[in-house]
Amino acid sequence: MWEKKNAPLAGVASAVLFIVAAVVMNNTTFMPPAADVVSFYEQNSGQVMLAAYIGLLSAFFLVWFAASAGRAVQAVSTRLGTIVVAGGALAAVLSMVAFMAHSIGAERAVQQAPIDPGAAAATFDLAAAVNGTPFGMCLGLMIAAFAVAAGRAGIGGRWLVWLSAITAVALISPASYLFGGLGMLWIAIVGVVLYRRPVTEPGLA
Repeated sequence: MWEKKNAPLAGVASAVLFIVAAVVMNNTTFMPPAADVVSFYEQNSGQVMLAAYIGLLSAFFLVWFAASAGRAVQAVSTRLGTIVVAGGALAAVLSMVAFMAHSIGAERAVQQAPIDPGAAAATFDLAAAVNGTPFGMCLGLMIAAFAVAAGRAGIGGRWLVWLSAITAVALISPASYLFGGLGMLWIAIVGVVLYRRPVTEPGLA
């Protein structure tokens, strides 16, 4: 009972850790020159590896949240519940790949400095690409399925249905890479909403 009641708060943990990881990483440059990437990894190796670990923790809690949200949705539709879990799990895997790519680049800077500029740039670009549109679209998949179920069952009220729908559309749009933070904010909000609902209420059994 305790785990079932508190499991949705994994969404809050995931969102907070994701933000902390981004702040610690402290690099929002898209496809910088290879020389700048080498300097970034060599001068901030410890910081990058710490950010990567925090990002992995965020992904861990994202899967836990997705399972909780999926369970809530399964009371409305098994198919939609499965989509919620699958979307969240895929997003978590992509996030792990992105953060680990950065960690590998930083580790190489420590062990093999100076690192090859081409390899450093490829590693950096892979992390940016994976944590951009693919990550956002997987979050969008999870949120879209939740929005449909919430609309059918009234989970959280109409405001949550609209928030979910708008967030899902943003995340599956061509500009998906811009809205990953919005997706994580949605996860935190829904985590709180589900936590505050009685465990015995339909959709949380």
